[in-house]
Amino acid sequence: MTKTAIRTIPSELPHASIYLDDLFEIEDIFANQAKRLPAPVPITFEYIVDRSIKMTTHEELIEHGGSCSEFSLRLRSEMKNVDSSVISIIGMAHTQFEIPYFLSDQAWEIFGKVEQIFKTRRDRLKIYADELRIATAFLPYVWLLILAAMSRILHLSFPPSLYWGGALLLIAPWLLGAAAIWKRNLIYLRFIRMDQKAKNAAWKERIEKLIWVLIGLAIGMLFDHLKH
Repeated sequence: MTKTAIRTIPSELPHASIYLDDLFEIEDIFANQAKRLPAPVPITFEYIVDRSIKMTTHEELIEHGGSCSEFSLRLRSEMKNVDSSVISIIGMAHTQFEIPYFLSDQAWEIFGKVEQIFKTRRDRLKIYADELRIATAFLPYVWLLILAAMSRILHLSFPPSLYWGGALLLIAPWLLGAAAIWKRNLIYLRFIRMDQKAKNAAWKERIEKLIWVLIGLAIGMLFDHLKH
């Protein structure tokens, strides 16, 4: 008799904000695995945006645009009578992951590839805050208690500005962690290259404005110098 440990496929993916590039790559992962089955299974996908809009094509997603924090990628197969959400982005919570039963033999391979995509786009601050949720919540209070105890034991007297400045410094990590915890995971319904192009254009515009301001200041200083 042999005993084999059964490893359950994780149902959560790392905190991340992804793009259409990533979504379509995830679709390819599922589609390629379905084709590799002994009896290939044709599958299709549909998308639920903000729990209220259903789309069935890439063109509809691209036309819709924008971003959302409530999104579901559904996999369908008439041959296997399957209709399930394989990826579900749910606001602040971890993205949910599910494998259809007919792909259970390839589950770990699929999960590994999908997880790598999410790790590439992971939100480092949110992941860190989520892992240290309890410590982040109690850290400022612990530090304030230590500060109060030390001042009592050592009979120290702090000026109010120093005391409140120190308190703010100690509470700052908590505020940052709290903001990260409440931050939502997003899917941007556009390609990342479009996002980068828009950011580059915005930076170019800012630099051009700065150059013109500097030129204006230089001309003003020159005229002022010539007057005198």
